[in-house]
Amino acid sequence: MFYIYRYTDPTNNQPFYIGKGKGTRATDHMMNVVKSPKNKTRFKNKIESLKQAGTPPIIHYIVENIIDEDQAYELEKKYIKLYGRKGYDDGGILLNICEDSRPPNHKGKTYKDIYGDDWENQIENRRKIQLERGGFGPKKHSEESKRKISESNIGKKANENQIENSKRMGLMNKGRTKTDLQKEKIRQKMIGRFVSEETREKIRQHRINTPKKKCEHCDKEIQPNIFARYHGDKCKYKGTLI
Repeated sequence: MFYIYRYTDPTNNQPFYIGKGKGTRATDHMMNVVKSPKNKTRFKNKIESLKQAGTPPIIHYIVENIIDEDQAYELEKKYIKLYGRKGYDDGGILLNICEDSRPPNHKGKTYKDIYGDDWENQIENRRKIQLERGGFGPKKHSEESKRKISESNIGKKANENQIENSKRMGLMNKGRTKTDLQKEKIRQKMIGRFVSEETREKIRQHRINTPKKKCEHCDKEIQPNIFARYHGDKCKYKGTLI
């Protein structure tokens, strides 16, 4: 059985979220509000702020005992349209992003394909919402965070998916050359960088301890990191006798 639920702000009795669910879905939002930065949406920020203020949100079950899931999605959509989405619909008050929670199939589609003539407004609305959440770009970690991340990764080995993705990216980039603009950006980024003696020593020891690969064409022993670039099938002595 499915149901439609509504989250209400007790400080002003204004609804701020509509959802569809079954089981404990409606109350799950109240548990472990922020598990990771990926889960920190404006809806969960709202729940967190209300809980910290000592006024947790009120959950109402609008419609219950819905047998058909498609019908539940349609009812959810109906109530979301009734109140409107903040930042998307005129006068909207809900913090929902989508018109319903039905999993969308947007694979291979552009914003114009999805939103039609309103696609530019949708991009702008999403940009504003993202800026409200702290802006774009990667999070800058503190030195303490970097240390913890480094320690947590010690001894870890890449899983099959990571290895496969790495190989795929290698094939995608094979044969690509950087533009002059890209080269200049890299050069500018490297200006002023300092490599400590400790780091230099680690690099040196790594090179010493890494077994070299022997090229069958020129009979030279080469560091693995440059073998594929100048030796093996790319060796200039390939096909000749030494």
